[in-house]
Amino acid sequence: MVDSAGVILEGPVTVNTVPEIASRVIAQLEAGASSVDFSQVTEVDSAAIALALDCRRIAYSRGQGVSIQDR
Repeated sequence: MVDSAGVILEGPVTVNTVPEIASRVIAQLEAGASSVDFSQVTEVDSAAIALALDCRRIAYSRGQGVSIQDR
């Protein structure tokens, strides 16, 4: 899901789901999203941490900041 300023992740963010999630999140970051919200995530593993770090790397490489949130 995408709100006006960023991406809201829902459900599990694990090694099994990150490949699909990552392409959507990366597209939104490239379109100017400024946050990734993990508050509706139900399960995480190290792949979720890797995704969060990739989000920061991508945003910074484009001269943007990104906020990783868990409201």
